[in-house]
Amino acid sequence: MTPEERLEQLERELAALRDLEDIRTLKARYFAAVDVGWDAQLPDKREALIERVFAEDGVMEMLTATGPSVLRGRAELHAVYEQQLNAYPFGIHYGTNDDVRLDGDRAHAAWHVFAPCTDPDGVSRWFGGRYLVELVRTPEGWRIARLRQQVAFFTAFGEPWSGRGA
Repeated sequence: MTPEERLEQLERELAALRDLEDIRTLKARYFAAVDVGWDAQLPDKREALIERVFAEDGVMEMLTATGPSVLRGRAELHAVYEQQLNAYPFGIHYGTNDDVRLDGDRAHAAWHVFAPCTDPDGVSRWFGGRYLVELVRTPEGWRIARLRQQVAFFTAFGEPWSGRGA
C-alpha cells in the first residue's frame, strides 16, 4: 500500500469514527431532552429534542400516556412531545448497548433504554426496552429519520415486570 493509499484509508477510518461519535452524542442529546421533573432538565428541551435530534420528516413509533402512537414530521413531534412531556411529572432516561451500523449518509442503530418515571396518574413506573433507530446525515449533521420503541416492560414500581407475584 502506498503512503497516499494509507493516508486515504486513515481518513476514511477517522471519518467513520467521527460519525459514530456524532451519533452517540445525538443519542445522549435525545435522552437528555426527554428527561423531565428534576434539576438536570435542559432549558431548551423542546428545541433540542425536535430540531437538533429529528430529521424534518422524522418518524417516531412510541408508547404514549394514551397508548401506542406513530408521529410523523417535526410539527406532529412538537405537538405530541409537548403534551407527553408535560403529562409525566418525572422521567430519567438511560441509554446503553450502542449498536451502530454506518452506511454512507445513513445509519441503523439499536439502543437499550431504561427509564424510571412517574406516569400522569402519579404512579412510579419502570420502562425498559430498545430503540431501533434509522439515522440520516443532513446539512445540520446526523438526525433521527425513524425511531421505534420496542417495549420490554412498563410496570408500576412495586409490581414485577414479569406480571407474576413473588
